[in-house]
Amino acid sequence: MDDVEKKIKILHVSGATLNSGAGYAAMLTHNALLNINVESKVLYLKELGTLGQNVASYSASGFNARISRLLNTTLERMLIFFNRKKGGGIFSPGFFGVNLKAHPLFEWADIIHVHWANYGFVNIKDIALWKKPVVWTLRDMWAFTGGCHYSLECSRYKDSCGRCPMLNGDNEQDLSYYGLIRKFEFLSQANINWVAVSQLMRADALQSKVLGNQEIEVVYSGVNCDSYEIHTKDYARSILGLPKDQKIILIGSANIRDEYKGFSYIQAALRKLPSNILVIAFGAAELKNHEIPQKIINFGFINETIKLNLLYCSADIFLSPSLNEAFGKTFAEAQVSGLPVICFKNTGPEEIVEHLITGYAANYKDGEDLVCGIEWAISFNFDRNYIRDRAIRLFNIRESAEKYKALYQKLLSR
Repeated sequence: MDDVEKKIKILHVSGATLNSGAGYAAMLTHNALLNINVESKVLYLKELGTLGQNVASYSASGFNARISRLLNTTLERMLIFFNRKKGGGIFSPGFFGVNLKAHPLFEWADIIHVHWANYGFVNIKDIALWKKPVVWTLRDMWAFTGGCHYSLECSRYKDSCGRCPMLNGDNEQDLSYYGLIRKFEFLSQANINWVAVSQLMRADALQSKVLGNQEIEVVYSGVNCDSYEIHTKDYARSILGLPKDQKIILIGSANIRDEYKGFSYIQAALRKLPSNILVIAFGAAELKNHEIPQKIINFGFINETIKLNLLYCSADIFLSPSLNEAFGKTFAEAQVSGLPVICFKNTGPEEIVEHLITGYAANYKDGEDLVCGIEWAISFNFDRNYIRDRAIRLFNIRESAEKYKALYQKLLSR
C-alpha cells in the first residue's frame, strides 16, 4: 500500500438505515472499500439491529446525541405537519441537523461521504464549516429539489419550486420554495464533489437550479455479485415451496405501494393478464388478493440475501414499472441472478436493462406497451447466463468502489 492509500479515511454518513435502499447501499460501498484497502467507517443516524465492524450510530454515542437526534427529527416532522402534506411521496424539509462536526468519527475522517442527509441528520448550512473534502452521492433528487425525493411530473425544481404537489399545492412561497432557496445558498457554491448513481440522475441534477453548474460524476450503485448466483427454477421453487408448473411474476421494493414505484401500473397490467399466473411480492407493503385476479404470495421484507436470490431465480420475470427511480438496486440484483426485468423507459432502470435482450423497457407510462412487454417476456427464452454476465460487468460493487477510491485519491492529492 502506498503513502497516499494509507491516508484515505472515509466516513460514510447516512440518515437512512439498513432497511432502506440508500442505507444498504452505503453499507455495500463501505464493505467493498474495506476489501480494496481503504479505511472506511459508517455513521448512521440511529441504530437498527446489530451494526457491523466499523459501523456506528449517532444516537448511540451518548445521551446528548440521542436528545439532539430526537429534537432535530421532531422539528423536521413538525414542519411537515404544519404544511399539511397531501402528496404520496417522501418530503424532507432539511432545515435542521445534528452537530456532526463534534462527533469523534468526523474528526477521524479525511473525507466525508454523504449518502442520505435526511431525518434531521445533516444540516446543509454546516457543510461549509466542515473544512474537509465532501463527496455526496445523489441516490435520489432531494439535494436539488425543494424537499421531495422524487419529483414525478413536477419540474419546478428547475426554477423556483413552490406550489408543491406534495404540500398544499396552492402556495407559491411554500416550504418547498424556501427549501430550494436554502439549498441554492448552501449547496450550489459549496465544495462538494457530486456523484450520481445513474446517467438519468445526473441529467436531472444538471437541469436543476441548485446543481445546474456543477461537475457530476456517475458511479452506479453496485451490487455484491458474489452474493447472487443462478439456480434453476425447479431448484429455487422446491426450496421456497412454490409450484413448478406455473408462470411466476415477481414484484418487490421497499414499498411496492409507493406512487413513484408505479403501483397503479402494476395493478392495471396484472388485471389484463391471465389469472393462472402466480404473483409473488416482497417488501414492507403487501399486495392484496382482491386487488388483482391472480393468486398473490407476499414474502414481506427480506433481509436474507440467499432467500432473495432464490426468489429471483424462481420467477419468470421481475416486474417493476417505477416512474421516478434513480437506479434500482432490485433491478440489478435480479439481473445478476439471471432474471429478466420489465421496466419503463426514461428511468434509471432503463440503464440496467438491455431492451429485448435482458428484459423489456416499455414506453414511459404506456400501460398497453407494459402489458405487451410482460406477455412477450414471460414466454421468451432468455439467455440467463448472458443476463448475469452483463450485470456483473456493469454493476459489480467492487467496480463502484474502485471508482470512489480513485475520486478520494484525487481529492486528497489536491
